[in-house]
Amino acid sequence: MFLCLFGWIFASDGRIQLSVSPNCDRFSISHGSKGEDTPSIAAVVATKNWPDIFHYATRAQTQPATMEMIEGLHIEGKGGMVKDLLLEYHRTCRGPMCKPNQIIVYRNRVSECQFAEVLEKEVIAFKRACRDIEPDYNPGITFIVAQKRHNTRFFPQGRDTLRNGNVMPGTVVDKDICHPHNYDFFLVSQAGLIGTSRPTHYHVLVNENKLGPDDIQSLTNNLCYTGASSLCPGCGTEVQEAGRHLERI
Repeated sequence: MFLCLFGWIFASDGRIQLSVSPNCDRFSISHGSKGEDTPSIAAVVATKNWPDIFHYATRAQTQPATMEMIEGLHIEGKGGMVKDLLLEYHRTCRGPMCKPNQIIVYRNRVSECQFAEVLEKEVIAFKRACRDIEPDYNPGITFIVAQKRHNTRFFPQGRDTLRNGNVMPGTVVDKDICHPHNYDFFLVSQAGLIGTSRPTHYHVLVNENKLGPDDIQSLTNNLCYTGASSLCPGCGTEVQEAGRHLERI
């Protein structure tokens, strides 16, 4: 298995909003103050030099203010951010196969009413970027949306609890309160030291890699522990690296 991880983040006015991502991909969007016409900045992070996949390459560009979908993932005739990062992966990969055959995407700051637009624009942008590299190159894509802005909280009922009353890190809830038909789950990846832990709500929109629930949940949890520090508790290191890149712009 050759895997490439991506991280996306958007910010305006230098205010960094962090999210999650693995090839794995991650994106997030932040806009300027209401009434301002400040452009947004998109920073994209992707893993490279397999098998040492926790080295990162970055790309950044501006896009119109209040634009909810990510522009520049694929630009007809010019490439785009996804193609650039896949080629960077190819240049630094060690092994007989230098193109990932699985891509996992984590996308932040998307509401349920935007899921169809994400599938129509951003997932298709990935497919077109892959075909730009080779006409028959079609890696499996798993596309996951991560949401932090919600009011759901969990409270332990047994002895498995932290001293402050929070649930244990690594707690997953994937039934009862989840969607009856779509695949979604809640994850509390890290210990909440102050206040009540806020779980991240994940929605699996595309799963061409046919990853099982345990595979996706374990990968998502493990990605939250691949960095030396956590700028955004509960989110993967790829998005944290995107935030650091924006700070240098």
